[in-house]
Amino acid sequence: MNRRGRSAAQLAREYGVSLNEFADDVVNLLAQLDEGDIAADAAERRRECCAAVWTAMVAALESSSLTKQERDKLTPLLLEVLLPLWKKHCADEADIPALFEARAAHYLRYRDSSSQIKTAANLVNGLMHRLGVAPARQVSLGRMLTALFAHRMLGDTHHISEVRARFGIDLPLVAALSAIVHVLMSADPVLRILRIV
Repeated sequence: MNRRGRSAAQLAREYGVSLNEFADDVVNLLAQLDEGDIAADAAERRRECCAAVWTAMVAALESSSLTKQERDKLTPLLLEVLLPLWKKHCADEADIPALFEARAAHYLRYRDSSSQIKTAANLVNGLMHRLGVAPARQVSLGRMLTALFAHRMLGDTHHISEVRARFGIDLPLVAALSAIVHVLMSADPVLRILRIV
């Protein structure tokens, strides 16, 4: 139990739900494209969106103030929580953890260590390329997705680091999870801040 009397399992479940909702938002955004504007079928879109959201989470954890040891403890816990939620998106994938690991390694090859916004843009470009989004739709869709991913990554990184600073390293898993749950905010302020729409 943490200092607020909430269990790590409960906090992990809440964070898992928030990531699952974010993945749904990305899937639903791509579902609005006309059939001629995207080559990937619905199942591939869902799988790749889950992998992209996982990648964003990995990037946020790596950019936070958590130590490698803390990240190594936290990541499997989050994967365990997310697997049941994301099986509906990746049900035909025999090994979801291996899929996430491979796709995250691919997307993070283009990570910009000095800017999560650039990392988000590179991730989104890779996602659109993987899904075969038509060039005519890439600029507008890319702006929207980059804002969503950057907002998520920056928010997660900030909250993880803030809570770790407050609670110290004695509660690495619980403290990190307790703040991230509240990251889901309207994207409008971030769109204005990034000035990319």
